Amino acid sequence: MANEVWKRYSLTTESAFFPIFQQVIRQSDGKDAIIVGVLNKERTDKLKGLECRDHYRITFEWQDQDICGIDIFKKVEVE
Repeated sequence: MANEVWKRYSLTTESAFFPIFQQVIRQSDGKDAIIVGVLNKERTDKLKGLECRDHYRITFEWQDQDICGIDIFKKVEVE
């Protein structure tokens, strides 16, 4: 895990992933970070059923119980 590479990911409300991340953020319960695996349909279809997931790390910088800064990073697959 020490050699993992994460790249900052920009998320907009128009993104297909926005509802997924919105739900995860609501359920964060004061955690500092959460890693989420999201099914990559395109790669899964290419590999004919072998499920492929992209991993995202959502980090929270809590200012108080209701306010926090949020950063999202996508795991870079190193070959």
